[in-house]
Amino acid sequence: MPPISFNGTQNPFIAVTTFRQGLINTSVIPDLSKGILPLPSNSGTTTYPATPMRKEIHSFNLLVERELPWNFTTQVGYVGTRAVGQMGFININASAPGTANAGRPLFVAFGNANDINEILPYGTSTYDSLQATLTRRWRGSLLGAVYTWSKAINYADNDANPRIQYMPEKERNRGPAGYDRTHNFQGYTVYDLPFW
Repeated sequence: MPPISFNGTQNPFIAVTTFRQGLINTSVIPDLSKGILPLPSNSGTTTYPATPMRKEIHSFNLLVERELPWNFTTQVGYVGTRAVGQMGFININASAPGTANAGRPLFVAFGNANDINEILPYGTSTYDSLQATLTRRWRGSLLGAVYTWSKAINYADNDANPRIQYMPEKERNRGPAGYDRTHNFQGYTVYDLPFW
């Protein structure tokens, strides 16, 4: 196969950087003898561990149901979830607050000042709720109401990206989840039409 032409010259050594920059002519051949290809100092990555560190999710509930007068039925209970080791995009090259690039471990060792993200377990997310329902049935019709009082707490929200990446300050990320809704009320009805 002939060398690839770049700007009218023949050069077999081409590196790809970004789509915007396209192919870049380079005469530097990477050393592959050690089986490691170092990243350029101006690039960052996101990787998934070769051996996934799976954790667990625990869900539990306790519900009590009771029939009341006038065809009413009520149900009250506790519903909870614990996601142990919630996955998040963790920057393993994060610096301590106020240290800028000098605090990045990979900048000190290799001169790389970019974010190097890895998808890792990061904290435990929790959900606790009190759930109550009240329903009434009569002549094929139904009337109901549902109320939930809950709290959802996590470290990395739906985008799985903790805001404070410096691991010793990890606990500062713990707080109400973006999808936390303390109070949720729903009502519904099904009415059986008499002329069908």
